This record gives sequence, structure tokens and C-alpha cells, in this order.
Amino acid sequence: MNIKEVDILRNGDMDDLLSDEVWCKVLADIQAGNFDYVICSPPCHTHSRAVWQEGPGPKPLRSREHPLGFPWLSGPRLTKARTANILVDRTIAAIRAAHDSPARSRFLLEHPEDLGRVRGGGEPASIWQLPGLADLASYTDAITGALHQCSLGGASSKPTRLMGTIALLASLLFVGWPSMDKDGIYCGPLPWRCEHAAGHAPVIGWDPVLRRWRTSPTAAYPPKMCAALARLIIEDFLTQDLSLIHISEPTRLRRI
Repeated sequence: MNIKEVDILRNGDMDDLLSDEVWCKVLADIQAGNFDYVICSPPCHTHSRAVWQEGPGPKPLRSREHPLGFPWLSGPRLTKARTANILVDRTIAAIRAAHDSPARSRFLLEHPEDLGRVRGGGEPASIWQLPGLADLASYTDAITGALHQCSLGGASSKPTRLMGTIALLASLLFVGWPSMDKDGIYCGPLPWRCEHAAGHAPVIGWDPVLRRWRTSPTAAYPPKMCAALARLIIEDFLTQDLSLIHISEPTRLRRI
């Protein structure tokens, strides 16, 4: 199995999907059906609920009312919001291209769950609120649902939503779209509390000992979550109609 990862943290400017040249090459490969699976995890820093907490640190750039960014943003804050918007748009384009490709490539999209209104009364933006995501799910007949990452070995609950066309994906998830009551309070499908009665160490705010934001270590998937997703992909691949697969060709994955 060959895996190709597109990530600026690993390959700098050569993997910068904000570059039209890089993006066009990636999209062309997907459109050509060169990959059996496309796994997408666009940056979530401008959609994080952590920035809605009182105290020092970054402040919100967008909300449910202004999902593409507050109209009063300027300078670096405006650039940051627009950059994230481009990457979300290109993620949606990549998924649609995968589905429409000759390979009819499967896909998986990951982003934080939309948990509705925060304690202080604000309503954070979420990519799951975008009409384009609901349209995409309908168009591709995708499954979507949420999980607590601690159920797969994470050090925190980190409520996370997955959407995709991989068989048996639902086995990891509380299936269904985010639901809110009339006041914007989250109602599910994910239970508000995880199964760990003792709870977890806080992941919001500044860690004065390690001198970093507590959200930083949660950026990577826990190993058990990686293993669970890899297992689903392999099982999905092996259960496809083998008469349609060139056995001599390796499975190819692309993460965006």
C-alpha cells in the first residue's frame, strides 16, 4: 500500500495547497482517478471553539452568523480567515473530484464537531454548518457522525466529526448531523460527556509549564484512531468487487 501525504509540515512549499500550481497538480491527479482513497483534514484553527474562551490568546475570526469571517476583519486576521476558507473550498472540490473520478474514489473528511453555542453565549462557526457540506454529503451518499477521540485512545475527548463513503465508517460513530435546540445548545448525536467518568485534563488555555497552548498536542490523531481508520480502509478495499480492480496496482491514498 502506497500513501502520499500532502502536508506543509512535512514538505514545506512543495505541498502548499494555497499555491495554484500545487493545487492544480493534486486536483488533476484526483480527477484522473489515480487514487483509491482521498482523506481530507483541513486546518481547524479558525473554527476552533477554544478561541471563544475568555482570557488571553487568539480571538474568534468567524461565527455561525458570519461563517466566512467577520466583515470587520482586516490585516493578518482577514488573511488568516481567507486562507482557511480557500483550503475548505479546495477540500470540498477534492472530494467532489474523487467521487466523480473514473476510480470513483472513496473519501474521508475530518473536522471538529459543531457543538453549538458556547457558555458565554456566542455561536462558533463550523464547516458542518456550510450548505456546501450538506450538499456534498447528499451528492456522494456519504455517512457522517461524531466520536470522542478518547474512545480511540485520545488523551482528551476532543469531539470530532467524520464524513465519508468508506464502508463500515458508521461503526466508529454516533451517526447523524449536529442537532441544536431552539437556544442553539447542542443536542447530539454525540453524548455531551464521554464515557470516562474521571474526565480529562483541560485542553483549553495556556500551559505555563510547557509554554504552549494546551490544544497543540491534540492536533495529531491518537494512534488507535489512526489504526481504526486504516483498518476500515483496508476492509473497504478488500470487499470491493475485485473484478473492477487491477490487482497489480497498489492502493494509493492521498491526505489533504
